[in-house]
Amino acid sequence: MAVSDWVADNRSLLLGALGVFVLGFAGLQLWNIVSSGRNAEQHAKYYDALQTYRAPLETDQAAEQEGHEGHDHGDLPHEAEFKDAEERNRAALDKFEQLAREYAGSKVGLLSQYYVGIIRQQLDQPAEAEKNLRAVVDGADQPEIRQLAVNRLADVLYLQGKTEEAVTLWSEIAEDPAPTFPLNTVLKKLAEARQASGDLAKALELYRRLASEFPSDPDARLTDARIALLAGQVESNETPDAEESEEESSSE
Repeated sequence: MAVSDWVADNRSLLLGALGVFVLGFAGLQLWNIVSSGRNAEQHAKYYDALQTYRAPLETDQAAEQEGHEGHDHGDLPHEAEFKDAEERNRAALDKFEQLAREYAGSKVGLLSQYYVGIIRQQLDQPAEAEKNLRAVVDGADQPEIRQLAVNRLADVLYLQGKTEEAVTLWSEIAEDPAPTFPLNTVLKKLAEARQASGDLAKALELYRRLASEFPSDPDARLTDARIALLAGQVESNETPDAEESEEESSSE
């Protein structure tokens, strides 16, 4: 199977893996932005919603207990509040939606709307997720918040097969990233999207940029392997044209 075919078939897996990192980054950055304000009540409610979104599940705790059999369980997490991710997501969604309504237009309101979009995506409601995230993109005046929403909106569009729209949004970030934004994740997504669409030359260019600007990236070895593979494919694609031109010249 060609690498481009694998990328196309596994787009959900790839975005999911990158999303874990970006979401962790987002939580930290968004909390820093929120906690820099002065409204303690808003911050407390937002923090409570975040805690619900990250609450342990019964399945997680069961696996943890199985791994600690025969050991002291004093270090285990508190009793799980939710039986599965869907139940937890719906509980968090209620809280974030209330915050988005109650504090519309404020940072807390926008950040809550951002998480509403994330959760809608996870609940397999892409149209609603797209609507929520576009609202954040249109309403955010801080580059960090806007680009986090742009990145997640691009994920939603890409998973719906709207590749060019997603690429346009990721390219916007790549051209002018906010200082604290994890640009390497966007470059990976752009490269994979271009590779899946068959634009191998552009994918190669993006992978090379990724390797040059982020040599210590956790996926550096994979990036190097893709560069080597794509370089060969791009060269082989260009060779027939060159040979054809030489034949035409000789016939003249």
